[in-house]
Amino acid sequence: MTSILSKATKAVLNEVVIHVAPEFSGRLTVYVENGELKAYRPYAPEEITATMGTFIELAERAGWKVTPHAEEIS
Repeated sequence: MTSILSKATKAVLNEVVIHVAPEFSGRLTVYVENGELKAYRPYAPEEITATMGTFIELAERAGWKVTPHAEEIS
């Protein structure tokens, strides 16, 4: 028997179906617009998604010096 909460949740939430091969294991980037799946792409094992701040931190940890361009003085 379906509970009232379960029915309410189904009425509010939209189900997005992503078709992948049965043997697929991994991570995906998905793009959903107005509750509809528009695109998705699997990540390669070496890929990550990160903010610019995270990218800079990783670069600095790897020994890079990250500095902004100096403004031109007129």
